[in-house]
Amino acid sequence: MCKSKFTDKMLISLKCTLIQECMNSDYVYFDFFGENRPDDDQEDLYAKVEETLEQMPEEELMKFYKEYVNSSGKEMN
Repeated sequence: MCKSKFTDKMLISLKCTLIQECMNSDYVYFDFFGENRPDDDQEDLYAKVEETLEQMPEEELMKFYKEYVNSSGKEMN
């Protein structure tokens, strides 16, 4: 079995970054969820991000990690 390249630290960093970016940017919300941002509160957004990440294949996780975490300078080592 291959070891996953996408680590738990990367997932935590991606979750935190996406929650923050989705709250601040309609573009990021649409890019990630494929729909316009409703007037969700932070708890609803956190649950939606977590649920979406759990269902996402590793290739997509890595794509969003590179696009949002690496480019923001929030990468976790």
